[in-house]
Amino acid sequence: MVISKYVSLTQMYNERSNNDLLCGAIANFCQETSGSKEWHRAFDVLWSRILKSKILATSEHSRYPDLLQEIQLELSQKICHEFDPEREKNFLHSLRLWINY
Repeated sequence: MVISKYVSLTQMYNERSNNDLLCGAIANFCQETSGSKEWHRAFDVLWSRILKSKILATSEHSRYPDLLQEIQLELSQKICHEFDPEREKNFLHSLRLWINY
């Protein structure tokens, strides 16, 4: 098996696209009034983008579904105040660390 140190253009495009989609979803979510219908819709979009990007740690632990709900709640309460996508150089990596911390 040959391991290439080069990243394919498709992989770079997909990673860039994921960055842009997640960054946009965070921006849209943070613009909405907390608790409104639009806020809930924006969070659903953000959460689905997070799940699709596979940056969320997973576990086979029996309490994982409960912990996932706690993560959702904490994310919705803190992401707009604590995570600054403009400041981060490697957006997906930084978001992964922030969420999973």
